[in-house]
Amino acid sequence: MNLSRLAIPALCLPLTACFGLGSTPPAPEPELSPAARFIAENGAGDRTNLVDAAFGGDVAVSIEGGFTSAAGRECKRGVVNGPSREAEIIVLCKKDASWELMPRVWSHNAE
Repeated sequence: MNLSRLAIPALCLPLTACFGLGSTPPAPEPELSPAARFIAENGAGDRTNLVDAAFGGDVAVSIEGGFTSAAGRECKRGVVNGPSREAEIIVLCKKDASWELMPRVWSHNAE
């Protein structure tokens, strides 16, 4: 009798995995910072000044242009001048229907 009570849940568990029941939903897309959002929503040659904590506060943003990555993704390159006025090049690439900020690299601190 106890064995039959255990057998039913044990048989149902693999079925829930097959039908996606109990699976975790995909993680939401990360929110773009104001500078990255400006680059994603505008075109080459556009410029603006805005506040972006991810880049240190008041920044000047300009869009250099678009290109296709080696992986075949549509990308845009922009320049962000932060409070220190050192230019940082940032790249965004399309991921499905949204834009994704590529990893930021600071060459002036390289050792």
